[in-house]
Amino acid sequence: MMSTRWAALAAILGLGVATAPATAATLIQSCPFTAILPGTYILTRDLICPDPVAITVTADGVRLVLGGRTLTGNGGGDGIVAVGSEDDPVTGLRVLSGTVTGFDDGLVLGNTPGAQISGVTATDSADDGIAVRNSPGTRVVGNTAVRNGGDGIDVGGCNGCLVIGNRIVENVDTGIEAESLTGAWIAANIVTGNGDDGIDLQGEEADGNRVQGNKTTDNGDNGIVVDAGSTGNHFEGNQATGNPGLDLEDVNLPADPCPNTWRGNVFVTDNESGAAFGPRAGCIQ
Repeated sequence: MMSTRWAALAAILGLGVATAPATAATLIQSCPFTAILPGTYILTRDLICPDPVAITVTADGVRLVLGGRTLTGNGGGDGIVAVGSEDDPVTGLRVLSGTVTGFDDGLVLGNTPGAQISGVTATDSADDGIAVRNSPGTRVVGNTAVRNGGDGIDVGGCNGCLVIGNRIVENVDTGIEAESLTGAWIAANIVTGNGDDGIDLQGEEADGNRVQGNKTTDNGDNGIVVDAGSTGNHFEGNQATGNPGLDLEDVNLPADPCPNTWRGNVFVTDNESGAAFGPRAGCIQ
């Protein structure tokens, strides 16, 4: 049954609303547009979209296929937004294969457990390219985030999430900002030329995550940094070079025993000192 809160919202804002049966594919030919029924939605052509939001998803079970098309903003508003609540989350969301450019934030997901974002290019946003909040089990896989004014990919409270195989290049702030995650896997991402850190694992609850096989080179500050209070994480097989701050930094050090596991990483500089400095000594290796 359609939630009355979304029907009221659509009526107030005068948004386009899908009325097709749940089993039919719905074509998106104009914006703004709101999907309030489950089903497949296909963007049929490139669109230039005004404020406030180009495409809003409020229903469970939505598969949004951008089809290689482009949503272009005017510098304000957001590209694609799906935000539920703890009591009424948006579930079963898929966003696939297209470009979102020129918005405030490219994609914004909140309380969307188990969502998937794949094959999307988020570029030239004023703030973040892809932002995910409080959405456990979400998969952000095989996307590109380039030249955004904030972070390339910003995930927070995303327990058990996958951030894998993304290309995150030349964003103004951090490449991958990962806050208060547990049991997440951040792997095989190319994170280079961003203005701040490449990958920043932060928050006292950022525990038990795996950061593996990423390339974090030539970022403005650190390559990979784990902030104070984040422990029990595993960093393995990452390449972090050419970062003018530090290639690898564990703010929890010095400590005995090592609060996080660092193994098989390729780097030059870290934040350990003296005899423990460098790739083959100390906690960071």
